[in-house]
Amino acid sequence: MLKEQLEKELPQILLTSVQNIIHGNHVKGKELTLDHSAVFPFKLTVTIDWNFILKWNNEWIAGGKPAAVHSGKDLNHFEAIHENHVDDATNNKIRRLDFINDYKNAGSRGLVYNQNKTIHEYPTHSYQYHCDQCRGHGEYNCSNCTGSGKKQCNHCWGTGQVQETYTEYNYSNRNYEQRLRYVSCGHCHGGGRTTCYNCSGSGRQQCSTCSGYGYFTYYRSSYLVAIPYNQYSVNCQKHAQELIDYLSECNHEHLYQQIYFNGFNYELNGQSYERFTYYGDSFITEIFANLRSTQHHIVGYSNPPLPFIRSGIFDQLFIEEITALEQYQDTGKKISKEKALKFFNEFSRQPVLERSLRGVAKHRTSTSQDHTAMIQELCSYFITQLSAQRLSNGINAILDKVSPAYSGIVWSIAAFIYFISAGIYIEYLFETSVINGVWSLILEIISFLFFTLLYYCLYSIVTFLLSVAVCTYKSRNVPTEFRQKIRNKEPFFTTAFAGSFLVIMMGVYGYTAYNKTWLPHAGPTLLNFLFKSASYIIPDQLVHKYCQRDNTYSYYSNEKLICRSKYFVDMNQFSDRTYFIMDPKSRIQTFLRNDNPEIIVDGKIGPKTKEAIIKYFEKRNISYNKNWSYNQIAVQMEIANREY
Repeated sequence: MLKEQLEKELPQILLTSVQNIIHGNHVKGKELTLDHSAVFPFKLTVTIDWNFILKWNNEWIAGGKPAAVHSGKDLNHFEAIHENHVDDATNNKIRRLDFINDYKNAGSRGLVYNQNKTIHEYPTHSYQYHCDQCRGHGEYNCSNCTGSGKKQCNHCWGTGQVQETYTEYNYSNRNYEQRLRYVSCGHCHGGGRTTCYNCSGSGRQQCSTCSGYGYFTYYRSSYLVAIPYNQYSVNCQKHAQELIDYLSECNHEHLYQQIYFNGFNYELNGQSYERFTYYGDSFITEIFANLRSTQHHIVGYSNPPLPFIRSGIFDQLFIEEITALEQYQDTGKKISKEKALKFFNEFSRQPVLERSLRGVAKHRTSTSQDHTAMIQELCSYFITQLSAQRLSNGINAILDKVSPAYSGIVWSIAAFIYFISAGIYIEYLFETSVINGVWSLILEIISFLFFTLLYYCLYSIVTFLLSVAVCTYKSRNVPTEFRQKIRNKEPFFTTAFAGSFLVIMMGVYGYTAYNKTWLPHAGPTLLNFLFKSASYIIPDQLVHKYCQRDNTYSYYSNEKLICRSKYFVDMNQFSDRTYFIMDPKSRIQTFLRNDNPEIIVDGKIGPKTKEAIIKYFEKRNISYNKNWSYNQIAVQMEIANREY
């Protein structure tokens, strides 16, 4: 009678639970109907072998005190104690007696308590050994003075004498003159050596390895731990292996709640382990259901039945959405904003997809994050992994359109402007600077890159705010629970990495252009393109390919020749609207200092500086026009000093 009742009730309970899961997702739950079913009992046997082993923790302390059990400096005695503990943990049944009795008293409930358990703690034992660094002395020769206690004086560099300036009256020209003389060094009193600051003159310093103790104390704390090893077996007509695979992944609390365990058995099976066997009984319910002419096979266990074999019902229900998403994912096309809104509205009307949208919006932390497991769980696993993955990728793409986490356009434009400017600047800087060797180049690039990224962090504050504003505007029509969290960290690091690569490449190009004459000098041209009227420009025009002065080009006020290349610069194109990045007056003074070190770079042009300008051009056989502005003078000086 009971069997007939269960065969009638359990399939209907399982069917109803599945109907509730799919209801509202393109179908009504009642559309899933039962074709036929079967109910049969099964027996579950859970065997727990409790293994008893020794676990231990080691600790080293410089100058530590001996433990309760101490072996002095005898390592063999220390290891012998450990071996005794290992043997005791494995073979001493008295130590585990209380543990076994507790499990016996728990009855079938003991199945639940299958976690590792420490049942005995052995006394900590120790031994001592010398520090290898100082050989047990606790100190060694000072590394700063090599044990002498004295160091070369840094003021006189070991000579014992230093230069001193004094004033003396010169009777021949009746002037006071500054002269130099050597006097005894006041820091080392003429000895050339001072007391070593590191060891205070002792020549010895404390051993940093053992903190001056000269020895270490090695401690070992040991524990007797019971570790369970679980085995499962099922006796039933069908689906035994599938059920074992499923139940072995469940915790024992779940098994105890869902399966009736009617007894256990304890047996002595070995010296190092004890065996408990638990016996349970329940039912397997198998149904074949029909949904719109498609049959689905579902199998559950326990009463009420819990599915452990599921069909892809949601694959059938969401076939249109999955097929539409496949067209984009398989071809690599981007989903348009209009199409994304259409998907979003359609997904919002399906309970499972609506919860998926909420979950992704709430928990998404990266652009490529996979939500397959979450979608499978929301579908109660009535969906295949491939379909769940399709939906995961599709939901990511949809939310990026209707509720973006950052504005890629804002970050791209801002980063492009910043790093192109930085790249052009470093290219010009390295193209016009003397850098000695590859290592100097690397250090210069690292230094420049550090400050570039530092300023980019400050620059990105504005980009961050603009990105947030754009995202907020785009998400204005989307309910709050479907809006993604702002993730500006992603584009920041992406643009910083790409921009750093650009800056490095531009720096290498500038260095190469300086050292290789065959490589075009791009710096002035790029700066002219970047800054327009406020630029550091030397516009060059390649006219001929031979090394000979050609006076037919008298239209040009200046020309500079190199072997096989001839460059002309038209001074008429420069005016007061042409500026250097730095103050042109300071730039003029910088050039003048090459001939006259007395010129001070202060941005002020006085009579002395004007006279130096005339001499500068006369020395280089360049005609000087007094009507030139300071900008034109600076440009002409740049032309005269530039190496092509």
